[in-house]
Amino acid sequence: MRQAGVLALTLAILLTGCGGREEVVPTSQAQGDTSPQESQQSYPCTLPETAIHKTLTVDGEPSLRVEAHSEGYWPSEFAQALTLEVYIGEAAEATQTLTGTTGMAGEKFQLYCSDVDFDGDLDLYVTYSQGVQNTFYTFYLWDAGTGCFVPDTYGLGDLANVKFNVEEQFVVASRRTDDSEEITYYRYKEGALVMSRRLAYDLSSNPKVMRVTEVTAGEEWEPLRIVTPEDFTDEDWDEFLAWMNLDYYGEG
Repeated sequence: MRQAGVLALTLAILLTGCGGREEVVPTSQAQGDTSPQESQQSYPCTLPETAIHKTLTVDGEPSLRVEAHSEGYWPSEFAQALTLEVYIGEAAEATQTLTGTTGMAGEKFQLYCSDVDFDGDLDLYVTYSQGVQNTFYTFYLWDAGTGCFVPDTYGLGDLANVKFNVEEQFVVASRRTDDSEEITYYRYKEGALVMSRRLAYDLSSNPKVMRVTEVTAGEEWEPLRIVTPEDFTDEDWDEFLAWMNLDYYGEG
């Protein structure tokens, strides 16, 4: 059984980042202006545990610094308000302020920088939600024309566990359950994110199904489909995993 191998190889797909470093900015603990009196007491002022206060710094010309913060208040049952302040170069004041929401709290929130649309410019993305199997992000893409970050127009936020291979110019996403996984490869074509290949297996169905879907000239077809009431063999998994290489098109 090689289900674990599928997950391991999925996570091992090369990811080219921006080389930035992420640091946690400590919360302030300002004391009151007056000393404690017999009739009053002062306590440290700390942000709530759900609050976000993180900084991402990227070296370069110009440099980039992004400060993410929230007050830890939840305007809805799921998401809390989020503010991203962008500083470019030596700017003393924020060059741009982005507002949104995130379902993450405190240290579980992450802030990333990478060229996600392969145009040579660095983009921003943050964790929006994270479950046991699947993580989703919110993306902000750099627009060279306006010189600022703009909301994602490709639908990247709808993809689970998305990763970016800048060198080979493809995007890969995977949606998982305990018994199934769907791995989809995309490329950018004519300003849109277009599916190139999908690998999927389902161990909970009866019979079990393993398939590869290829897109050629806009048409979908299945070069591999295995249906069996038994467990998949090692040979089945070997053939399935071979299709994770986008230059592989089957034996013979």
